[in-house]
Amino acid sequence: MQNNAWHLIKPNDYDAHMSHPNVAQTQMLSKIMKEQFELLSAKQRSDSCVAILGITNGNGLEHIESCDVSKIIGIDINKAFLEECKVRFSEIEPKLNLYQIDLMTETIQAVEVIEKCDLIIANLLIKHIHLDNFSEIVSGLPKRNQIISCVIQVNPDGVAVSQSGFEYVFKALADQREEENEDTIIAAMNENGFTVTNRVKYDLPNGKQFIRLDFTA
Repeated sequence: MQNNAWHLIKPNDYDAHMSHPNVAQTQMLSKIMKEQFELLSAKQRSDSCVAILGITNGNGLEHIESCDVSKIIGIDINKAFLEECKVRFSEIEPKLNLYQIDLMTETIQAVEVIEKCDLIIANLLIKHIHLDNFSEIVSGLPKRNQIISCVIQVNPDGVAVSQSGFEYVFKALADQREEENEDTIIAAMNENGFTVTNRVKYDLPNGKQFIRLDFTA
């Protein structure tokens, strides 16, 4: 776990880059996560468990109360992110369960933690943990009407990280990152018993795009 480049990322530096006007991914991901919470029916949400893989600093958790989500499981490899998340959202602590897990090497532990969740969110995650590891986690799930919603990033300009003055934060991740392919992800999910039910595209201010893919077992 200690060799993973994500340990080098500091929460404040991450925030500065992701929320920069040239990037605006913090703002967009918050909007998207509210939509993802709402994938569960109102009745489901009042007695639901939602897992967020790669929860970082907890962006999006501000929608828990309005969406009436009853329990959140957050997983991240970076202990500093988890500590920051706990501080920022102390008011929802009874609902918030945080775990430090390496989703590249501790896939069995991840499955044990999230297997009873109704909704599993994986935003901008697959490129960092790689599709084979994500598929291994998905393959271990019980597939009892679970929803998996993931966001991938499309870079028409061929540049993975936008300029913000803080892009150096992600330099250490360059060798670890894997290029995402929508068709390959869908095929892998199909092999694991999940079918894509919804696709939404979001335009970012720098010409990049997010694509949200919702899957149901």
